[in-house]
Amino acid sequence: MDLLNKKLRIAVDSGMVLLLPLLMAYSLVGETAHEYLGIGMSLLFVAHHILNVAWWKHLLRGKYTPLRILGTAIDLALVVIMLALPISGMILSRYVFRFLHLGGAATARTVHLLASYWGLVLMSFHAGMHGNRIMEVFRKITTTQQTSKIRTWSLRMIIVLLAICGLYTFIKNKIGLYLFLKTQFVFVDFSQLVVWSLIDYLFVSILFIVLGYVCTYLIRLKHIHKYDH
Repeated sequence: MDLLNKKLRIAVDSGMVLLLPLLMAYSLVGETAHEYLGIGMSLLFVAHHILNVAWWKHLLRGKYTPLRILGTAIDLALVVIMLALPISGMILSRYVFRFLHLGGAATARTVHLLASYWGLVLMSFHAGMHGNRIMEVFRKITTTQQTSKIRTWSLRMIIVLLAICGLYTFIKNKIGLYLFLKTQFVFVDFSQLVVWSLIDYLFVSILFIVLGYVCTYLIRLKHIHKYDH
């Protein structure tokens, strides 16, 4: 049962990561597709919390270490974001939920923009905090100690290069402006192929996955040194 739960969690989490760049490139994939993909993301998020119900049960139990405080803060922020996104999305809906005739489109648009970009950042960072699970999968692929070392260092180099691409894309697309509502209008280059827009957001996601992984590693390392001394 535990093995099945683990496989389901990996499948659900992978689905959410894959949907992220598709949802961010909404102007290029089409509004109808964006609404259906948004519904899919919301369902996967609900499934994620059902599969991780133990987290809710132990939320007020046990000791809160710096790493747990950080992880819990991000998780709770994501809960708020993932509630704000479908609610604001239904208000803005022109297709799937247009029959609701909900008001407040101007406020909903601002909320949806803010929640979308913070969702991209925090969901990616959250995935990075659990990056050890991903590394375990790659370790199982290796067959010998020599190939293990080669693949490990090759993987690290590839990830670093992708993170650098993510930083460049983050700056180029001025994503910081959307995170802090310096502008409420997203620039969309309609001459750009959809695949390149998806790759851009994938690079940004990888950047924050790497930041989440490195941050978690450093906090754990500091914790080990604290008790070694």
